[in-house]
Amino acid sequence: MSEAQNSAARLHRLLTRFGEQTNLSVQKAWAAALDVELHEVPLELGGVATLMSQVRREAEATGRPEFAPIADHMRTLAQSVLPLEQGMNKQASNVAPNAEAMQALNMLSAYFELGQPAARVPAPKDIEELHSELADLIGQVTGADLPPEIRRELLTRLANVLEALDHLATTGPEGVRRAAESLGMSALLLEPELDDEEKSTHQDDSPERQILRRIKATAGKAWKTFTVTTALASAVLTWDRVEDLVLPQGEPQKQLPPGTEKPSSASDADEDEGEGDETDNAAGGKAAGDNGARGD
Repeated sequence: MSEAQNSAARLHRLLTRFGEQTNLSVQKAWAAALDVELHEVPLELGGVATLMSQVRREAEATGRPEFAPIADHMRTLAQSVLPLEQGMNKQASNVAPNAEAMQALNMLSAYFELGQPAARVPAPKDIEELHSELADLIGQVTGADLPPEIRRELLTRLANVLEALDHLATTGPEGVRRAAESLGMSALLLEPELDDEEKSTHQDDSPERQILRRIKATAGKAWKTFTVTTALASAVLTWDRVEDLVLPQGEPQKQLPPGTEKPSSASDADEDEGEGDETDNAAGGKAAGDNGARGD
């Protein structure tokens, strides 16, 4: 059975790993728990603090009184994340996670799992492959003949997906999915700008066009990989429909399913309304004439 990936489960897992490093200093224990280098710990703990804030907000959003103490439990557990009184060089066992707070966190995780489909983290080889594709795309975009503002936007979005992949322990699958969604949407929305900037240079088979197509394909791959399977099946907005929402101007409308009426345009609606008014006026005139005849 795969590990739970909701916010409470991720935080519980990180604090459990930290609590197991009893013979290390606080900083070394967090380096082991987060699987990072020692000098990276201060920055990475910022992500843990953000995760704790997310847990508190989501617990409040349940509206259930039994989860009201979560806010206090987060303050208690914060002493294990940022032990201001003990310091980062003290023994980790001195700031071990509070057992009662950990139990409450585990209960919150179980509640979340009942109310939402279980997210899945891909196999390490799949994550490594995606990481390699993104890094390669960053190199291609950097060297491509693109307008500066388009290059800057694409590089930022690509870097965001890479960062989310590197911080799965804190951001979880939804962090990667959101970053991939932003990347794909940016590529789709920037494509018309590429047309406007360099119509004579960027043809359909140009290297720049190929890069945009590859970015969209990679973003779609990441989005689908990190989207919960059951949620994907019932989602109103699936990746295959994203392009339908940002069709370039002039692109032919897709054929509607049999039996579906074509929506009327605004001009058609106005014409219909005008015809309705004329019909109503004619009917009114006839009624008035009839009344006059009866009065005579």
